[in-house]
Amino acid sequence: MDGSVSVAFDRCTFTNNTQAVPVMELYFNIVSPPCQSVLLVGKKLGITFDLKEVNPHLPEVREQLKKYNPQHTIPTFIEDGHVIWESYAIVIYLVEKYGKDDSLYPKDAKVRSIVNQRLFFDNGVMYKAAIQYVECILKKKLEPTDEMVQKLKKALELLESFVKDGSFVAADHLTIADICLLSSVTMLAGIKYDLEPYPAIQAWVARVTGELPNYAEFHKELLEKSMDLVSPPCQSAILVAKKLGITLNLKKTNIHDPVERDALTKLNPQHTIPTLVDNGHVVWESYAIVTYLVEAYAKDDTLYPKDPKVRSVVNQRLFFDIGTLYKQLIDVIHLVVKKEQPTDEQMEKLKKSIALLEHFVTERSYAAADHMTVADICLLSTVTALNWLKYDLEPFPHIRAWVARVTAEIPDYAEFRKDADEATKAQSAILVAKKLGITLNLRNTNIYDPVELNALSKINPYHMLPMLVDGESIIFESYAIIIYLVETYGKDDTLYPSDPKVRAVVNQRLFFDVATLYKQIYENIHVKMQHQKPTEKQEQRLKKATDILEHFLAERSYAAANHLTVADICLVITVTALTLWLGYDLEPYPRIRGWYERATAEIPDWAQFRKECEEATRAYVVSRNIVIRP
Repeated sequence: MDGSVSVAFDRCTFTNNTQAVPVMELYFNIVSPPCQSVLLVGKKLGITFDLKEVNPHLPEVREQLKKYNPQHTIPTFIEDGHVIWESYAIVIYLVEKYGKDDSLYPKDAKVRSIVNQRLFFDNGVMYKAAIQYVECILKKKLEPTDEMVQKLKKALELLESFVKDGSFVAADHLTIADICLLSSVTMLAGIKYDLEPYPAIQAWVARVTGELPNYAEFHKELLEKSMDLVSPPCQSAILVAKKLGITLNLKKTNIHDPVERDALTKLNPQHTIPTLVDNGHVVWESYAIVTYLVEAYAKDDTLYPKDPKVRSVVNQRLFFDIGTLYKQLIDVIHLVVKKEQPTDEQMEKLKKSIALLEHFVTERSYAAADHMTVADICLLSTVTALNWLKYDLEPFPHIRAWVARVTAEIPDYAEFRKDADEATKAQSAILVAKKLGITLNLRNTNIYDPVELNALSKINPYHMLPMLVDGESIIFESYAIIIYLVETYGKDDTLYPSDPKVRAVVNQRLFFDVATLYKQIYENIHVKMQHQKPTEKQEQRLKKATDILEHFLAERSYAAANHLTVADICLVITVTALTLWLGYDLEPYPRIRGWYERATAEIPDWAQFRKECEEATRAYVVSRNIVIRP
């Protein structure tokens, strides 16, 4: 989701009913589907943003975004000093404040609950499945795993069922749910994913795009900027070109597509990538390409020294990379992709190869000389591919220092590197109902029981919990249920304020919960359930998410307002899971501890509810022999 660095477009204002609206700044990147959703909703509403196209992976951009958004994510929207991030929170705010009517986000609680459910379906299922599948092909140049294939297929089948009987995904007219889901589905066009088995989706895409102003122009711009940088060999060639100041005419190629593979075969009989064409001269194999580029275009011989002795070391490191390190790495990755376990021998071979590289960069500052050469760049691409395996480089301090040195010398490297448990969520809905004084008819359902699963599927194609049946309305996704309950049965709007600016903050906190804090907690819990220790990276991500919640609470007494909202109740459940399942130490977080006491004091029967959670958790961890400690 990268793009050019911090390019600001002309500042404009949007006029509605002859009344000037404050300038609306949008930090975005068009390649990002969440950003696309905001841009398209803006177009539909006739809003002109003050666009600031950025690459959030660059350190200086992250620092700039942190001034407004502690998560430093895009899209980030600023209006009159009011900051909103998370695409769904932004689009809801825009529609509620600037929509001429409520058609894009209907006020009717039942219809809105379906729109909300589809938004959460997009966030947690459709977008997630699509991005994992696409990145596997475009970034890693690997075949998606069976699990990825099945997840995407299931997500598309669900979407097909949503649009099969209706013209649009949540109502009989266009809503923000259609626009957000469109951005996720069109991402698949980049890999020419076959949507032939999904005729209802194809027809739906045509209907939705037909209602969006200037969509063809928008889509063309998106395709032009969707060039992804992928496999280690391709990365090597591109990085050497960057170092030499060469502008490559990049042609993204899907070698799994028969048509593109045939076109490539006419140039390169091995139909491999990277393939370089320089004035009719065709070169393939990354090492042949990088040495050709250096010898043909370098201002000096630094990257590929002419001295026979030094060059021999560079060549040795190149052949060590292709014949040893990269080979051992790719062998292990292929097994993991096929959901097979690498043998001890294979892992030992990979470790030995990494140890050899550690030895090479212990002898000197770089892999083959006392300065950077093409060997460093090629080896760097292989080492960074270790991230795919979450390989721990802690025992290799010289490699880590070498990576820092090499990447510091490559122009725009940071830009180049792009880098549920449902029962818990049911608890949030139960607590909101308690707060509203609603008595729920609770039905404990085992989705792993074929009979119960089949019964559930008949009324909920998503067959996920929690699910609420209220008269003829069937609602699933916990946040959609919560919002529905509050809007339908709340005595006032305290729990889910109607003020667009306050509601935007509540929505942002809800999406922060589901996509960031809860996600990191669940990832760590999942590792513990497998009797493994979370990696340092996983622990750091969890700490960062917890730090962000602490930051939110520095601004106000509660998570999103100066009083309890649904965001607090959902986050209370997540933080409870943090302490019960992970034994997480909240001592360094005084604001979270104070907030937790305030929030739970306002939830009816909290002590009894917490006790039941503790007993259920304790019984489960004992049955699985899971150890919980800080």
